[in-house]
Amino acid sequence: MIKKYIHFVLVGLVLVLTTILYSNHFNNPFEFDDSHSIVTNDAITEIDVVKFFSDASCLTSLPGNQSYRPVTVLLNALDYQVSKKFNTNPQFKNKPGLNPYYYHLTSFFWYLILIVVLYVVFFKIFQMSIADGPIHWFAFFATCLFSFHTANAETINYIGGRTDSFSTLCIATSLLLFMLPKARRYKLYYFTVILAVLSKQTGLMIIPILFFYVLFFELKKSIFELFSLNFFNIIKKVFRKIGLISIIATLLFIVTHFYLTPEAANPTNQGINVFTYITTQFYVILLYVGNFILPTDLSVDHGLELITPFYDKRILLGLLIIILLMFLSYRTSKTEKYRGISFGILWFFFALVPTSLVPLFQVSNDHRLFFAFIGLVLVVSSFFGNIYNSLKGKLTFKFVLILFAIISLSSFSYGTRKRNIVWQSSESLWLDAATKNPKNGRALMNYGLSQMEKGNYDTALDYYNKALLVWPNYSTLHTNLGIIYGVKNEKEKAEYYFKTAVEKKPNDPAGYYFYARFLQNQDKEKSKKLLQKALQLSPNYSSAKSLLANLDSQTTNELNKVDILYEKINSDNKESDLIELSQLLYSLKRYENCIEICNKLLNVNPKSFQAFNNLCVSYNQLGDFKNGVKYGKLAVEANPNSQLAKNNLNWAISLERKNKND
Repeated sequence: MIKKYIHFVLVGLVLVLTTILYSNHFNNPFEFDDSHSIVTNDAITEIDVVKFFSDASCLTSLPGNQSYRPVTVLLNALDYQVSKKFNTNPQFKNKPGLNPYYYHLTSFFWYLILIVVLYVVFFKIFQMSIADGPIHWFAFFATCLFSFHTANAETINYIGGRTDSFSTLCIATSLLLFMLPKARRYKLYYFTVILAVLSKQTGLMIIPILFFYVLFFELKKSIFELFSLNFFNIIKKVFRKIGLISIIATLLFIVTHFYLTPEAANPTNQGINVFTYITTQFYVILLYVGNFILPTDLSVDHGLELITPFYDKRILLGLLIIILLMFLSYRTSKTEKYRGISFGILWFFFALVPTSLVPLFQVSNDHRLFFAFIGLVLVVSSFFGNIYNSLKGKLTFKFVLILFAIISLSSFSYGTRKRNIVWQSSESLWLDAATKNPKNGRALMNYGLSQMEKGNYDTALDYYNKALLVWPNYSTLHTNLGIIYGVKNEKEKAEYYFKTAVEKKPNDPAGYYFYARFLQNQDKEKSKKLLQKALQLSPNYSSAKSLLANLDSQTTNELNKVDILYEKINSDNKESDLIELSQLLYSLKRYENCIEICNKLLNVNPKSFQAFNNLCVSYNQLGDFKNGVKYGKLAVEANPNSQLAKNNLNWAISLERKNKND
């Protein structure tokens, strides 16, 4: 009876264990790119499928990160609505659609579906390659190895990593549907291939995967035979099976990547030497293989720099490993029972082709391993299965092999739980990254940001300055320096860094937004202009929209209040009304009117501190520094303890001196 339902039992066991393994991750916060793809992205607040599939800017509020991934946007929008409807956490009362719990929940659901799909894929591949032995147990081991692997925690904890996890699900499902005769007959895999490409451009890699699946497991040919005199005949046979979907997927990729991705999406690879980037990837692939075997160096951001010269020993070692793996793939493809190993190696490399050949700002990133590691899982589990079958009658050796497998899976599981904890706060996440690479400017900055949010301003500033030494041209860092100096009330320094931020990256709406937020109480008109610039760059930038609406509302209310106060002083000329009116007029930059009202106020109270102070700053704004100094002195005399009056007087004196010198 159990044997009859063994597949269901094994899959169910993996699902339960994986759920337990990730039970401590569901309340982890938004991190990294989640801020602009979800938190500040106004496009996902409503489900507009037509817009999602026609406007690539819906993916993010940052123009430089825009890409045509409508399926990903749709998933984020659906999660927003789920969170909005079911949120009960008072922490997200004002923003019910932004409870990360529900985003984690749905992302994990798709992960569980992927696990089921992979079990079937592994089982079928082992049936066609290993053939003998307890195939279902080999598939179970392979599925556990992928599900429990510590490196996958980087993708599962990172909500933005759903671009990798969901596109991988679509790729794996496409392969499974292609394997099933009825599903293939009705072209069901066409749908999932299209979904894969529309989730992330790496979805195109399903085509070479299908190619070698047909070559190895249906035509039963090796790589050696592929490149023999029979090359064209083999190619023709393969493309009879996958030719049409290959054309469709390729055309879809070309259209989405080159025509539907907006020009505003400036590539993150500006200034990167392509050759240096590609050669550095030799070393990156070595690191990826190392993290598969022993995932102790995982990080949200490695901060790896490009390596020069190309003959650096790290690059040469990486190249050697690549050559050895490719040679192993070539050799194992000759023997049917080892073709799972060959197929897995090729899968690994195909998955990394897009990020290895196209220069990206981040030279390496662990969430890129998610799709690629399926290949290495195939390699290890195929090797494991063949060794197990070779140990016929050698129970002791079989026991040792099984024990080693259990210990490995247990170790990966323990590591996954620990990585989930690292992702539980920005502070722990970025401290981990900064500790592993003290020269990682972004990690230093983001850890500083976590400290600023806790009110540890001195610590935050210390880390910002450390980051500045490493990345002096990083615009986001200058924005954060502006914010912290604004908090510390060092306005001149704050404005310097805000101006520097927008100068260094004029296409970044975040720089304009935070500059505007800093100026909202000092210069509303300039603040509005900055917000309008931010929204011009990114129409879906929700924070900028909200602040601009608040400023417009405030201005309208202030204007209405001005009219009311004018009517009141015309009837009773109360001192309190005159003070309030003068302050409102100043905030609206109606300096002449402010002076007029202040003079009326002095008629009511000849020693009014508020009148003198407002006259001082109004005359300063009009360029009449002589009167500015005059009334500044009177304000200090009226209230000698007022630091505000002293600051305004000093301001007037410095302006007068500068004017004389000029």
